Amino acid sequence: MMARRAMGWTLAMAALAVIAAQPLAAQDHGAIPDVSGEWELSVMGGFGLLELTMDGHDISGFITMGDHGKIALHSAEFDGHELYFELTFEPGTMVFLSTVDGDEYIGEMSGPGMPATEFVAKRESR
Repeated sequence: MMARRAMGWTLAMAALAVIAAQPLAAQDHGAIPDVSGEWELSVMGGFGLLELTMDGHDISGFITMGDHGKIALHSAEFDGHELYFELTFEPGTMVFLSTVDGDEYIGEMSGPGMPATEFVAKRESR
């Protein structure tokens, strides 16, 4: 009787372990969220409109800024959490590093003669 109870307990625990593991196995840990769309980039009240496009793990895009017009991003990378890109225009290259959370990201930008400055971007459309 004691052996039968122990065997029943063992089978029940094994069944629970299988049930508990199923949702984890169903998740796709390789999927990276899509950051495509138009993002309003704001630094102390204004900056520009960022347009991002994702194709798999490749990111491209432009930012439209006042007198500078439309500038292409380069060196863009996104690991599913952090977004990095650079913009080059007069007087040099600006670097953007941010943490993405859904339709918003917060980060820092820096460039020639400019200290690291915090910015916020909110997705306007996909």
